[in-house]
Amino acid sequence: MRPLSEQQQRLLKHPAGYTVRGRVRVLGPDDTWHDLTNLFGRDFLEGVDVDESLNSPVGQATVRVLREVRGLSLAPLMTSSRANNLGSGYAPLLDPNRLFRVEVALGPPRQLATDPVWLPLFFGRIDSVDSGNPDVISFVGRDMGGVLQDVWTDEEQVYGSDAGVPLETVCNTILADAQLPEFALYTPEASTQALGKYKQDYEPTMDALSKLAAGRGWEVRGKLRPDTGDWGLWLWGPDRAASTPAWTYTADDYEYLGEFRVGLEDIRTAVEVVYPDASDLDAAGQPKRKTVRRESAAALARYGYLNSAGQRLHRLMRVTEGATTNIRSATEAGRLADAALADLSTTDIGASVEVQHHPALELGDLVALSANGINFSSEQRLAVRQVTHRLSSTSGRTALRLLGKPALGPRVWLSLEGRPGIAPGSPFTGPAAPSGLTVTNSVTGAVLLFTAPSITSGGPAAEEYELHVYDSPGTPLSSATRRSVSSSTSFDLTGLTAGTSLYARVRSRDRRGNVGPASAELTLAPKYVSPGVLLPKVTVGALPLNGELEALTDSSSPPDTVTLLGGTWGSDVVASTDSYAGVRSVLFPAGMATATLYWQVFTVREGEQWAFSTWFKQGTASVRSGTLGINWLSSLSGAVDFSSVPLGGASTPANIWQRGVVSAAVPVGARYAEVLVQKWSGYAGALTVDSVDALRQQAFELWRDVTWQNSWLPYNQAIYGPVRYRKNDSGEVWVKGVAGAPSPAPAANSTMFTLPSGYRPGERRLWATSTGTALVDVEVLPDGTVRVPSIAAGGRLTLDMVRFQADF
Repeated sequence: MRPLSEQQQRLLKHPAGYTVRGRVRVLGPDDTWHDLTNLFGRDFLEGVDVDESLNSPVGQATVRVLREVRGLSLAPLMTSSRANNLGSGYAPLLDPNRLFRVEVALGPPRQLATDPVWLPLFFGRIDSVDSGNPDVISFVGRDMGGVLQDVWTDEEQVYGSDAGVPLETVCNTILADAQLPEFALYTPEASTQALGKYKQDYEPTMDALSKLAAGRGWEVRGKLRPDTGDWGLWLWGPDRAASTPAWTYTADDYEYLGEFRVGLEDIRTAVEVVYPDASDLDAAGQPKRKTVRRESAAALARYGYLNSAGQRLHRLMRVTEGATTNIRSATEAGRLADAALADLSTTDIGASVEVQHHPALELGDLVALSANGINFSSEQRLAVRQVTHRLSSTSGRTALRLLGKPALGPRVWLSLEGRPGIAPGSPFTGPAAPSGLTVTNSVTGAVLLFTAPSITSGGPAAEEYELHVYDSPGTPLSSATRRSVSSSTSFDLTGLTAGTSLYARVRSRDRRGNVGPASAELTLAPKYVSPGVLLPKVTVGALPLNGELEALTDSSSPPDTVTLLGGTWGSDVVASTDSYAGVRSVLFPAGMATATLYWQVFTVREGEQWAFSTWFKQGTASVRSGTLGINWLSSLSGAVDFSSVPLGGASTPANIWQRGVVSAAVPVGARYAEVLVQKWSGYAGALTVDSVDALRQQAFELWRDVTWQNSWLPYNQAIYGPVRYRKNDSGEVWVKGVAGAPSPAPAANSTMFTLPSGYRPGERRLWATSTGTALVDVEVLPDGTVRVPSIAAGGRLTLDMVRFQADF
């Protein structure tokens, strides 16, 4: 049990009870811990569940917070929220990979402590954030052991030695090699176990450590360290001989027994360990395979089947160790068999109880339940196998699953039973493998179908199925590869990258969580979008995509690539055959609510000039009916600017197609554009929309000043500006401005200026212009010379009409 002060122990034993306060703190982008029960004076915490189980190597916490309190939002995509701008710029406070802590404080009965002492209850990372609920945001995280599930050992390596290396030393070396030295194991009791040479496979670091520890009857788990008062990774084994309860509950303390049962599923009366004996080699120099067996006479007498011949039959567990395993002697194999038999040879009563919050109970603690006169007449002493704390900022409860004596979870042991490929699997380790896997690849992902294992396969019935997805064929399955869990025989995957092959396997598990062998491996190959994927006659080369609204693959939803906000498809907005082009348009019916259509976002470049247009017609004349707008975005959700034009107006006729146009330059900082059409809030009539276009205009380089020759100068520059030239993307040269002739009059064919290489025509070009009193020609020669045959002194010469295709 975690340490408690004398005052805290008195509170927990107070006959009138005690008060509980919970809080959750998140480490923000400013490297400051932010309390969600007092964030800018607001309490966002709705509730938090912290769950630990002996059947899982890591704990998990689920936190639920209010989306908004007094105008302050925690929604991650609210970019202007103060809660999402705690650092140097926008950064969501609730974001995957952020560290968070769950803490609890105890107080006197019916009082909340004003200066509480906070006890640590959980420390971990946010794994996922769900902000889809309109009122509540939830996030889920594993404790820091989850890091070891995510980080794999880099490569196959040999650990141990012929002389033997202490178990904790090997574990810490594995952590260091995985670049996780900060997780060095806390070992309050030396293992006194030495490992010989063995090859460590490429697998999640937690799996590697758990196998080493479980093989000796121990486990690796994140626990609160008494020496530091903070969380750390322990190499730890239960006190199997414990007899003194860590805590006692009277019949009045626990509300009900949610479960009070015994069963044979996890019982074993004998354990065999098949191992290679490194001290006894065969003629080829390989270790001979030998067997150590341990039996429990008491367990056999109580749980063994009595056959017709009067014999008791064992419930046997066989662990078959591989040739490169670290179990290499009779002593080590016997130690493994003894620990497994001690944990699996009894089936003491199991119970589920809910009590007032207890922050100090840990997995493996022995708890006493006083007799209640209904379920049992004498005190029962049971070990904590699972603990769930449910907290809010003002209350707390603890749910306990209790079973037998302190031990490791049965799943830890039974996962070692009958290694695939070496020994047959036990029917108690999970259902048979699913079969008949088929996949239908799509643009957005894949649909995977399979057949459930037959009840004649010899294993238990499958209750759920795990889908594992990974990058490389043959990757070992683990918590790191698990993608989804479902009770149906299909998985619908989304968010896959088109053109990238992934690999998948499915395995079954029964109602108690026993996992069976995996199915055959299947390849997933999500496809790229191609014109053939869309409906015929849809323009896929124009922007925005499906601007003609022809693709409508789901009649119950808006056209493809179009999103509807602020209204309901099928009533406020409907598909129509009254179109300007093609066969389909979109109609905002008269008398319905205001709504907005958003087309799929596309990329733009800063400084480009775009023209956006739509064809529309309205049922009521001479009024504004809608808006054509463009959201300029710095990211897929970060707004930079907005450009728009009203649709309709005082001179707009009824029921005649009209064109609305927005011309705009891409503003500074914008990388994406999102086109929208909105029915005007003050308009009650019908509005039909079709043919939405986004056309990038020819881009020009910056204007360049000419270098004057032969005393030519700009004419009245203060009014007409300087004479300049530039070129666009198509190589077309434009000249602008008014030239002023020198005085006295220039010579015939006087050169005004010369265009540089790259801005010259391939042949002589001629334009007629006016001096204000006479018509003259302007010539541009292939060498870049710009000249006029003759002009009077002081005359002016307009050059705005000089445009040509550059050839040199």
